[in-house]
Amino acid sequence: MAYPAAESLIREAETRLGRSLPVALRNRLIKNNGGSVRTADDDWELFPVWDPTDRGTMRKTACHM
Repeated sequence: MAYPAAESLIREAETRLGRSLPVALRNRLIKNNGGSVRTADDDWELFPVWDPTDRGTMRKTACHM
């Protein structure tokens, strides 16, 4: 998923979750909403924030946090 998440969508997700996301994750979601991250020891799948902008983004973010 190589598309950005708007700051407003991240704030909405934080409100629904009842907590703030870490700054590094917020910055990552602004650049790339969801996707995977590889480290030396592990691989992580990041859930996207819900994006109801259009049918394409709704489909890509249906498994949102």
